[in-house]
Amino acid sequence: TKAAYRVFANGKVTAEKILEPSQQRTRERMTDYSLVLAVQDTTCLDYTRHRKTRGLGPIGTRQQNLNGLVMHSTLAFTPEGMPLGLLTQEIWARSEEEEQLTDEERKKRPIEEKESYKWLKALQETVDLTPEGVQVVTVCDREADIYELFVEAQEATTGLLVRAAQNRAVMDAEMGLLWDQATSAVPVMHLKVQVPAKVKEPSREAIVSVRFCAVKLKPPWRPKKPDKDPLPHVPLDVVLVQEVDPPAKVTPVEWLLLTNVPVHSAEDALERVRWYRQRWPIEVFHKVLKSGCKVEDCRLGKGERLIPYLTLSSIIAWRMYWLTHINRHFPDAACIIVLADHEWRALYA
Repeated sequence: TKAAYRVFANGKVTAEKILEPSQQRTRERMTDYSLVLAVQDTTCLDYTRHRKTRGLGPIGTRQQNLNGLVMHSTLAFTPEGMPLGLLTQEIWARSEEEEQLTDEERKKRPIEEKESYKWLKALQETVDLTPEGVQVVTVCDREADIYELFVEAQEATTGLLVRAAQNRAVMDAEMGLLWDQATSAVPVMHLKVQVPAKVKEPSREAIVSVRFCAVKLKPPWRPKKPDKDPLPHVPLDVVLVQEVDPPAKVTPVEWLLLTNVPVHSAEDALERVRWYRQRWPIEVFHKVLKSGCKVEDCRLGKGERLIPYLTLSSIIAWRMYWLTHINRHFPDAACIIVLADHEWRALYA
């Protein structure tokens, strides 16, 4: 235990150095596939109960009064959901000053000074790590509905799929808003889906329609900068999944997906829906990290020591998740698929 404390207290043991070899192995595994989904997501790690730990920051709402760290990760997945490893990760403590800013003050700041820049930064790192000949599509939830992210993906010529959160303006004069344009498209298919149970809502079966169309987004207002060009228009394809005749007192199924990967047919639209369905496994990864590795129980006394510990734990959590996936899909596979010779011999002994 003392040796572990010394390791995480050593300034040479950085999160970047711990993650780098794992990133390279992930990159190697990606070369076996023509298409890889790079799923980004953020989670907060709660250390409020550890009152002696220093170097933490506020998480959650102001009313909750919680302290901890923020983690933003990118995991590589096959389109079928096999986790291939960690591509990017950033862990930090929010500053108290950041939390005191008003919404108006945050809005006026350049994207590089906002926490939401994490999405662009991870996208850039993903592009740098993408092997030649592999198509990578970054998949994000509604928090990543940021205009600058669409611009970044366009300039980097990399794939992007985001669930829309904002009813953005489009260039079409007749259809001034995104949702109007999407709902005006003709349904190309209907699907039967299983909706999991929610609070006060039982699990159920739903019929959803699928529509798609092309749009050109109008740039949002941003403070003018003399050294920066204005934001360009961004052409995107839209896939709308919408529940038909939902029952009363339930949350209807509705996904509006924005992508720069062209959608020309119903089959393309269905494929984009399947890609977005692979966003959920990163939530499972967070569950493995917190419930399996129990990282929020760690009592290292400083946030700067927790960060390399969390990076190492994230690699372990990915490997546990990967092992579980292999066991479920290939239960009769030989152990040498996941264990080196000296590892399985040691376990056998």
